[in-house]
Amino acid sequence: MNEFSKLKSLSSLKNQRKEEEKAFEQLKNVHPHLSHLRDSDILQFFGLKKREEIVGYKVLIQETPSSFDKNKGEGICLCNDSKGHGKFLYGTYDEAKEKNIALQQEQQIKLKVYACPTTNGWHLSKS
Repeated sequence: MNEFSKLKSLSSLKNQRKEEEKAFEQLKNVHPHLSHLRDSDILQFFGLKKREEIVGYKVLIQETPSSFDKNKGEGICLCNDSKGHGKFLYGTYDEAKEKNIALQQEQQIKLKVYACPTTNGWHLSKS
């Protein structure tokens, strides 16, 4: 590979990286409840395996408004548990984490904190 090809490949990689970073930032703006997560956690949240997939995925949800605006502060969302009951929505990650710790201490229940896929909030899950 000659020097020109190497530079072109490096430039292409840099441009790809810039597009990925831009996509992560835009997703964090659309989904502010994900803004404190690492890029790998965001990929997992959207069910993606590789960083480069985020660029294409961003296009799919770029115009999706957050439904949190109309539900702000009401602790509701569209999610249901395995029995079909509405899930409790925690306003912040820290609130959900505190509840998770309390449940572990009081009832020896180990739960996982995860971002709500439909609103700006957090849920607890057994899985």
